Amino acid sequence: MKNEYMQFLQAKTWSGRGWLLMLCLLLSIVIIGYVASHNIWKGKQYVQLDKQQILVLNKYLNNDPSKSATIDSITFFRQQRDAYLIAFLKSEMHQQLDQKEFTQTMDLVAKMNNESVIDFFAEKKFLVHSVFWLTGNKTYIEALLWSLMGVLVSLIYYVSIANTKSLHTAGNDDSGSFDPAEISGQVAKMFYAPTCTIVLILGYQYLIDSNNSMIDISVNNGLIVFAFISGFFSGRVMRFLDRLKDLVLPFGTSSQSTTTHSNHVGELEVMLDLSESVSKSEYGASIAEAGFNAAGVALIPKNGGDAISLINPEDDQADTFSGKDIPYGIYTLQAQLSYQSEDDAIINLSGSKEIQIKNAQEKIRLLLEKFEEEG
Repeated sequence: MKNEYMQFLQAKTWSGRGWLLMLCLLLSIVIIGYVASHNIWKGKQYVQLDKQQILVLNKYLNNDPSKSATIDSITFFRQQRDAYLIAFLKSEMHQQLDQKEFTQTMDLVAKMNNESVIDFFAEKKFLVHSVFWLTGNKTYIEALLWSLMGVLVSLIYYVSIANTKSLHTAGNDDSGSFDPAEISGQVAKMFYAPTCTIVLILGYQYLIDSNNSMIDISVNNGLIVFAFISGFFSGRVMRFLDRLKDLVLPFGTSSQSTTTHSNHVGELEVMLDLSESVSKSEYGASIAEAGFNAAGVALIPKNGGDAISLINPEDDQADTFSGKDIPYGIYTLQAQLSYQSEDDAIINLSGSKEIQIKNAQEKIRLLLEKFEEEG
């Protein structure tokens, strides 16, 4: 029994079809859990009156008879005004207002004059009932769940493509172009992608607001869309964070350069990316999401000699290739990548540029520019 359990956890025991069914099962479990939890713990969100609604209120309050009323009748007209405001807001919010918060708001409005009421409602965020958790600490859980669903949908999409290719190549829908070795990376993505989504949301909040308030995305549903997209395109999110590290945590080379310079060798990092024309093409998004791990990157010495192959990244969707103990000099940097699209078209990408290794640490960005289709 224990041996069967251990075999179940080994990636090599999974076929393409079996892993696809497992991903669908995981997505179903997440969706069922999401729906059940939201039925038990009802969601809330903040909404504001739009310009048209503020304009309607402004016209009413400008024609309010309490402006010319005597002191004795002001109370009566204020009560009429407040009754109108209550009816108006309940109608516009479709009876979804949180009653406790709404009562506190109207108690405050009752003490205001008309001019203050307009200014207050123009900025006021009303708490209303919602399908989603978009207030308080549950906002983080909402983002995590949508990011996880984005990851699972993405994996289902790409594994299904791999299984489809196998029908045309190997003629075996159980294996084909699906590589079980990728499963460990896909499982890891289910954990790091939602976490990175929360980090990006917190970073966004930090940039737009210096106080310590809770998450406040301008468009509430925009948080859900962003979380799902971050999960679906988690490969791009990781590449973004990888580039961000040079800005947040710059690598100091002053001490290393004194020790390696005497040997006249250095380390090289090459970051592959798509040129603008390829990125905007029909296959650009699919190529970027698939990653550049399968590319071949090499250095060809300008003065002759053997080519130096750079080390491919461990992550399938990473884009940074590395080389160590590279002699100082001038080289031609070359990269080639072939990508097979859903319609079995072969897209060949390549790029090259002349570089000089003269420091202990060198970082180069190379664009893949050529774009050809075969088949």
